Amino acid sequence: MAPQLAWIGLGNMGRGMCKNLVEKGDLDKPLIIFNRTTKRATDLQAKLPKGKSTVVEELGEGVAKADIIFTCLGDDQAITDTISTAMKGDVKGKLFVDCSTVHPDTTDKLAKTVEEHGAHFVACPVFGAPAMAEGGQLVCVLAGQKSLVDKVKPYCKGVMGRAEIDFSDQAPSKATHLKIIGNTFVLNMVETLSEGHALAEKSGLGSENLHNFIETMFPGPYTAYSIRLMGGDYYKRDEPLFGVDLARKDAKHALNLANACGVKMRDVEVADAHLAEVQNAQGSKGDIASIYGALHGFTGSSTVFSSLLPHLPNHRLIAPDLRGHGASIKPASGYHVARLAMDLQNLMAHLSLNHGSITAIGTSLGCAILWSYAELFTPAAFSHLIFVDQAPLQNYALDWSSAYGNLGCNDAASLATMQATLATDPEKAYRATVAACLAYRSHPLPTDRVSAQQAADDEKFFVDIAKRGMATWYGKLMADHTALDWRDSIAHTFGPGSGSKTKVLVVASERSGCFPAAGPLAVVRLVNEGKWDASGVENEGLAKGVVVDWGGHWCYWEDPKKFSELVRFFLDAEEEK
Repeated sequence: MAPQLAWIGLGNMGRGMCKNLVEKGDLDKPLIIFNRTTKRATDLQAKLPKGKSTVVEELGEGVAKADIIFTCLGDDQAITDTISTAMKGDVKGKLFVDCSTVHPDTTDKLAKTVEEHGAHFVACPVFGAPAMAEGGQLVCVLAGQKSLVDKVKPYCKGVMGRAEIDFSDQAPSKATHLKIIGNTFVLNMVETLSEGHALAEKSGLGSENLHNFIETMFPGPYTAYSIRLMGGDYYKRDEPLFGVDLARKDAKHALNLANACGVKMRDVEVADAHLAEVQNAQGSKGDIASIYGALHGFTGSSTVFSSLLPHLPNHRLIAPDLRGHGASIKPASGYHVARLAMDLQNLMAHLSLNHGSITAIGTSLGCAILWSYAELFTPAAFSHLIFVDQAPLQNYALDWSSAYGNLGCNDAASLATMQATLATDPEKAYRATVAACLAYRSHPLPTDRVSAQQAADDEKFFVDIAKRGMATWYGKLMADHTALDWRDSIAHTFGPGSGSKTKVLVVASERSGCFPAAGPLAVVRLVNEGKWDASGVENEGLAKGVVVDWGGHWCYWEDPKKFSELVRFFLDAEEEK
């Protein structure tokens, strides 16, 4: 009599594998399906042939009724917890087949646990993307006692997979050992493709030309991932195909195996570092293919902007690296705000953006770039502008005191000190910048919930970003930035009589380590009245001002959710009018 099968776990891979078991597995009993979220199981059942599956709401119920139990869970803890729960019932004589990608040590522990309870265990991790799972084209790696492996094979080649790698009579952990090392090939492939596409795009070859080469020389997975990178598939999906959390889990396992035997995996280390940026920016929605985004969109100053993506789902976010920063060119000249404004104009023209409907967010130096752009080309391209924590003049002047100007770099002497530090000890300068720009560092509060480890990780994150630029270039750009007084320009370009219709939001912070809130807020009066003074902020007009306390100079990074809510409220309020 044919055994009763059960399937546990309906992630991207599990759904396709489960479907093929039902449709091609020649089962004489309905497949028992269990998922932690029952709705996902019932949704899948509705798509399967009627009467060929049954959904259970309790794991124990499904295990009790089955002879062979397939499991496919996302990580080591999930499968460990699942097996632990399954062992609470009578499992003697049952066969557990685990398709999860986990550390070999975890597989050994699972096999031992199952066998101690009188049941049997086979490891069956699979190679292939979700589309291959859906099409029954996976490669199944089987390890365990041969008589047990033979019981699993009827459901592998020709059902869930196109091929098998047979490790019969070898320890089950051999299968996951191969799977972890094999997944580094996938990770390195995506890293190589991402670097290649980034270089092709930035050096002038063009991604299409590179893809023609890839398609000709490397048909198959390389071509498939190249298409995903070019099409932006990695950020359009509600659910990632190969989630960044799982990819980093696999990388961690591989590096752990390598370290244990004294082997270095430099490629994996580089790829994992890029995935860390994706994870920081997009959380669990990040996809392994987002490494491409990390190389040309998430590096430099654009990295921190990308953390807004999950909170602004209906907006297209373009976050370029400024010249001299991140992955952009490091020219010998061009370290002027006006040159960066021209770069912005060139980018907008290249992307054929619809003038009059663009919302731009400028933070710190980015505000000055937008003011320069507006002076050169008018602000007509923008429907909305958001200026974050930047005063119209950094340096102190006769009519611009420490109540408005920059708290650190505000005269020739402080600029010279900064430039000297950038030239001799740039990392020291970068660390000082982090200390001034994060509220919990510049203006700590008892209510801050930032651990020492988080603070160290934050500092490393920003210092590593800064290192991708050129320290002396930063110093020269800062000399230009600090010397510019934008007050008259803002009044003339945006103020009464200018003809500007651009709505403006100014975000200042009472916990900024760079500016007193009054400095950035002066922009509101300049836009609304064409002048500024110390009498307060006049919010009647095209410009609005707000002072936040949940972040400092980098408030948009410290709490991207709250910042995004502020942005949405500003845009929605204007649309309602």
